Amino acid sequence: MVVNSQFDRASLFGNLDSNVRLIENHFGVEITERGSELVVRGEHADEAERVLSELIRVLDAGEKLDTQKINYIIDLTEKGISYQESSLNKDILCFTHMGKPIRPKTIGQKSYADSIRRKDVVFGIGPAGTGKTYSMVSRVAYLCNRTADAVVDISGEIVMITFTNDAADNMKSRLKRMFMNYFILTSNEKYMHLIEDMNQIQISTIHKFAISLLQKDCLRMGLGYDSQITSETYNRKQLYHSYLNVYLDEKNESNPNFVHQLTMPTYKIEELLITFCDKLYDRSVDIKNISIEKFGNPIASMPYFNELIEQVMLKAEKDYANQLKKNNLIGLRECMIQIHNLIDSGKLMKQGHNYKYVFVDEFQDTDDVQIETITGLQKMFGDQCRLFVVGDLKQSIYRFRGASLSAFTKVLNTKNIGEWEEHSLNRNYRTDRRLLDCFHYIFSDMGNEKLLPYEEEKDRLRSRVKKEYEDDEMIEKIDIHSKKKEGFYDDLFKAVKVQIEKLKRLNRTQKLSPEEQTIAILVRYNWQISNIVKEAEKADINIKVTEGGDLYRI
Repeated sequence: MVVNSQFDRASLFGNLDSNVRLIENHFGVEITERGSELVVRGEHADEAERVLSELIRVLDAGEKLDTQKINYIIDLTEKGISYQESSLNKDILCFTHMGKPIRPKTIGQKSYADSIRRKDVVFGIGPAGTGKTYSMVSRVAYLCNRTADAVVDISGEIVMITFTNDAADNMKSRLKRMFMNYFILTSNEKYMHLIEDMNQIQISTIHKFAISLLQKDCLRMGLGYDSQITSETYNRKQLYHSYLNVYLDEKNESNPNFVHQLTMPTYKIEELLITFCDKLYDRSVDIKNISIEKFGNPIASMPYFNELIEQVMLKAEKDYANQLKKNNLIGLRECMIQIHNLIDSGKLMKQGHNYKYVFVDEFQDTDDVQIETITGLQKMFGDQCRLFVVGDLKQSIYRFRGASLSAFTKVLNTKNIGEWEEHSLNRNYRTDRRLLDCFHYIFSDMGNEKLLPYEEEKDRLRSRVKKEYEDDEMIEKIDIHSKKKEGFYDDLFKAVKVQIEKLKRLNRTQKLSPEEQTIAILVRYNWQISNIVKEAEKADINIKVTEGGDLYRI
């Protein structure tokens, strides 16, 4: 191929010809330079030449090349798509403090970002590492920075709903950094005001957002303007204790041996009822208004369980709700139920709620009531409100709280919420491609068994990342008998110490971030936490428990 443009050879070839080597390795060709010509030899020389032509056009347009961009141009070229025609290089989402433009990295991300401008409802479906949150935060920055119809009151026009408080704090931190970059670049005081507004912006969990709305509509629930949210449990436990004693006294009158026939101590029964009730609240079930018939038949070992529900749990919950209302309080666990009832009945006041954009992260973890609440709020906020949700069904791990694999389908089937678009992101930027291949085989089997919606073309994750580990080090299996407790901890901490030493060696040659120096130990049950922490102290390993007790960081 003849090269007519006056490109910088070093920019095209890369450091130590690394860019050219990338193309050679991918297509199995040989590339040499001869005067103003690049000679490409090999079976796939035509495809390699098309990639080189694209790279030269990118350099002619004033852009720089890096490994990620070259790999993506290779992918596009193989699909018959021109990088320049894709207009990825023309769409700027925001700038760094050095003035570097941040653009969508893939056509999927660009289409995903464009849709928020045009559609009422947008779904971003993609696993971890595909840029869902990156696109969400960049879009908020864009909405605040665009010349036409820019967001002026960020705290009054944008809502961002996350699944955890940590995720909410992370969102705020990212937005603050982005606006600070804008300020450093432009010296425009507007961005300092936006940073200040970050303290008022509604970035929170769905429950905290529900609380903020309820506190504006207290009168509709028969409460005063100064009502408060409470998580107090002592009085609630006292009511359970009192009603359980009444129930046991009545049963003993007809059967003096009843207490001795119980399968567990009375304090355990009390704890069981409260825990059972809390599980229902976690699924946004309004226990006070549910009939005893809905609970079905009791288990054989506790034939009196339904009586306990009716005579103890339901009575205690109704009395507790009346106590809260009398004291001008709203129970923390009831917030989602209350806000859903107000929306469902059309009684939630629209006044003061002028949100234009509602973003929801980790949507796969929402339950039915939360989904109905979110879509109901979007309708209530009006035609100008656009809903933007992101998530990944393969990360739906909260079924015990009511989450289901049909979360996205339920929204799509909601009537009168406007046009919607769905975008799948399957380019991963941080996970080793060998691990993704392993995950693909697992998810394919689950898809074949109808355990999980999975289509290879749309759902398979692809990556150019390859870490320094050998193939046999990617996944290591340690076999140990479950009854051999001491041996289990010995093997666990031996494996941990091996990884710690590897991280130390890596850190001497390349500076690792705190996240890259983190080892996570995942457990299935909470009771395993204290055991591991206790044994870790004996092994002189410091373990920090984070995120609800399910994730350890060392």
